[in-house]
Parts: sequence; structure tokens; C-alpha cells
Amino acid sequence: MNRALSSTTQSLKSAIDKYNTSINDPYNFLDINNNIRMHEELIRFEDNRLIGRRRQTAILLTIFGILFVYFPQIVTFIFQRQNEWWVLSIFSLYFIGIIASVICFILHIWPANIPQQISPSIFFNEDLNNYKDEGLDDEEANIGVKHSYLRNLEKSLELLQNANKWKGFWHFWCIICLSVTFVFYFASSTIVIASNKIDNREIINKTKNNMGEEKKKKFDPSKTHDVPPQVIREGKEIKFINTSKKDSTKK
Repeated sequence: MNRALSSTTQSLKSAIDKYNTSINDPYNFLDINNNIRMHEELIRFEDNRLIGRRRQTAILLTIFGILFVYFPQIVTFIFQRQNEWWVLSIFSLYFIGIIASVICFILHIWPANIPQQISPSIFFNEDLNNYKDEGLDDEEANIGVKHSYLRNLEKSLELLQNANKWKGFWHFWCIICLSVTFVFYFASSTIVIASNKIDNREIINKTKNNMGEEKKKKFDPSKTHDVPPQVIREGKEIKFINTSKKDSTKK
């Protein structure tokens, strides 16, 4: 009896020591519960990163909106004018940057493969019964379910990490392309605005000159009015007649 009591006491002490070790040592990799807890924390971290990537989409769309403000004016400027080679080069680099940025943005927002949460009943009901059907008792079957759950967490974590890696890669290159494109966009819009101001100034000056010519006309000697002299007989009283009318009779 003493031997049985001693064995029970030793087992209880070992169980208590094991419990205290798992509590005091959160990085005990021999404990399946700690491993599950660490994977759950990493999954929450990666999930928050993925949500942050999605929220950055609105910022990227705002930057695209700014880059397309003068897009119609730039296109019109190219087709309506004969530009020099360096001007066309700046416009070409702007269009190339826009295309590259759009491609990176599409790849950034492209749906990635992410894990879907499954019902816990699959583990504590179906999977537990499967282990029991293999001949395990409740305690061993519970350990088997924990390992199945841990494997599920490992695969879910891998999917989330790959999704964040994919989106992070294309988000980085989208920012790079947008930054380079903004430089050529600023140069292109400056050229368009400056040229439009010069054209407007020339139109205003030409309009002023035309208005001045209409107000003050120059005399043309070839258009001199013909004023005929008055013809009368000598000794007769002089009467002023309207030279604009032709004489109907001649004396």
C-alpha cells in the first residue's frame, strides 16, 4: 500500500511539475499547447498584416487619381502639336510609368490564396472519433487532435505568409513605379501648362492688335472722294447745290 501511495504521489508531483514548467516557460517546444499558442499568435499577426495591405489600396488609388488629372491634356497636346524629341521622350516615359504602375497595382490587389477558418467541431467531433476508431483512448485521441489542429495552423500560417509576401512584393514595386512616374508626370504637365499659357498670351495679343486695327483705319489715297466743281454762267447768282446728287439737266 505504501508503494502504491508513493507511486501515486510521484505521478502527481510529475504532473504538477510539468504544468508549472508549461506555465513558467512559454517557449517550451516540447509542449503541444505552447506550440499551438505560438502559431495562433503568428496567424493573428500575419492576418493583421494582410488587412493592412488591403487598406493601402485606397492610398494607391488616390495617387493614381493625381497622376491622371492632366492625362487628357497631355494626350491632346501630343496629337495637336509637332513636339521636339526630348518632349516626346518625357511623355513616353510618363506613359510607360503609368502602364507599369497599373500592372503592379493589379497584381497587388489580385486575390491571394488565404486559409478559411473551419468549424471547431471538425476537430473535437469528427477527428476525435477517427482517432478513437483507431483504438486510442480519450487521452491519446485528444493528443492526436491537438497535433491535427497544430498541423492545420502550420498550413494556415504558411498560406498567410505567402499571401503577404506576394502582396508586399508588388506593393513595393507599385510604389517605386508611381514615384518615378510622378517625376515625368510633373515634367509633362509643366510643359503642357507652360505651352498653353504662351498660346493664350499670343491669342490675347493678336486679339488686341485686331481690335486696334478695327478702331483706327489708315487712309488709302486710291479711295479719295471725287468732289466736282460747281459750274455756273457768269453773272448769275451762286447757289450752293448738293454735289452728292447728279445734275439732271445742264444749262
